[in-house]
Amino acid sequence: MGDYDQALADAHRAVEIAPDFADSYCTRATAWLAKREYAKSFEDIERTLALDPRNALAIVNRGVIRSHRGDVAQGSADFDEAIRMDPKCVNAYFNRAVALINASRFVEAIEDCELAERLDPKQAYIRVIRGFAMQFQGEYEKALDDFNKALEMAPECIHAHAAIAMLRATCPVEEYRDGQLALASASRACELTKWKHSDALLALAAANAEIGAFEEAAKWQRKAIELLKEAGDPADRELDVLKLYESGLPLRNLPRQIDHKLTVLTHDRPIAVLQRIGYASRRVGT
Repeated sequence: MGDYDQALADAHRAVEIAPDFADSYCTRATAWLAKREYAKSFEDIERTLALDPRNALAIVNRGVIRSHRGDVAQGSADFDEAIRMDPKCVNAYFNRAVALINASRFVEAIEDCELAERLDPKQAYIRVIRGFAMQFQGEYEKALDDFNKALEMAPECIHAHAAIAMLRATCPVEEYRDGQLALASASRACELTKWKHSDALLALAAANAEIGAFEEAAKWQRKAIELLKEAGDPADRELDVLKLYESGLPLRNLPRQIDHKLTVLTHDRPIAVLQRIGYASRRVGT
């Protein structure tokens, strides 16, 4: 969580320096959201919108929180509103794509990802999200291509590593399953996150189950569940999967749902805001 902690420290500094500047609060809301401090993030979103009702990123972040809380309709409405406010808001498009995927509207999700990619061709997460849309509609080759392209753009993208691992470990089509490749990708995701990221550990558990190491699979699944509960995230689905591993069965046919939590943080945003209000931190060379 080191990057998130630094981002939050920079965001606090921005608020202190410019308490009447909407982007200062929006930046801190984004950092809180990345740390899954949803109530604190929502408070800063409300402060942002009180100062700047047309702040598209704040509206996106509100949609992320509403979606996470289960208010999918309001979350989707926020993404639509953000796009009306700012048709070039990349975050709005790929968060709306997540909502469309979760509604099984995969073609529309892919269209939103392609719009986002035209606006920001270097954003690896867009490829990851489009990869999920491809995977969930059975286009496994295209999904792997998107996940691998994401890694070309960002070799340390943990979500791409984890996505490859889950597909290679759980794909219902045998020709795409490869337990050893899944284990390598999952292990890399865990290394990058110091074994403290639930998505990486869930992928590691699935990879171990695919190679028949069910005790290891159950161990890492339990650890992932602990992290989810600590963060206040639901874990019912993961508990069901744990029962599979404890019974000596691998995971197949992943639910066609993804979480908005992978889409929220732009790591350089706090620095950009600090620079705009005339302050540069030591992280950018001053």
